[in-house]
Amino acid sequence: MLIENIKEEWQKDSSMSSDYHRESMKTPQLHSKYLNYYFDEKKALTRMSKALAKMRRIRFEYYTGTINPEMLDKFKWEPFLRKILKSEVDMYLDADDVLSTMQIDHTDQKEKIKFIEEVLKQLGQRNFQIKEAITWQKFVAGN
Repeated sequence: MLIENIKEEWQKDSSMSSDYHRESMKTPQLHSKYLNYYFDEKKALTRMSKALAKMRRIRFEYYTGTINPEMLDKFKWEPFLRKILKSEVDMYLDADDVLSTMQIDHTDQKEKIKFIEEVLKQLGQRNFQIKEAITWQKFVAGN
């Protein structure tokens, strides 16, 4: 799921009406919804981490000239004909377009998970906020 979609949903879900009983009853449903998002996105992050590590190894082999020719065909890559020192490989890997794209996606996934974690924290505070709103209403009404 895209982070923009999760943000839009949270924008809708985070607003509360003055019907505090109904809002209090919605909390477990919202918690379940965002907890499911959290686990789904965490699972996707694990898969991305494994794919990134695997691609890093493949690109290492590519730059060191030890890659299997079948892998070149599979990815439709041209052979890397330049000989580089082992100490230079990290520089090439850091600047690699394939890895950079995967790393950006990986970082975006981590940020999405952080956002969902913050939503879950807010949901954990929701009933306290509702209780405080009820207390404030009673105080204003003079009860």
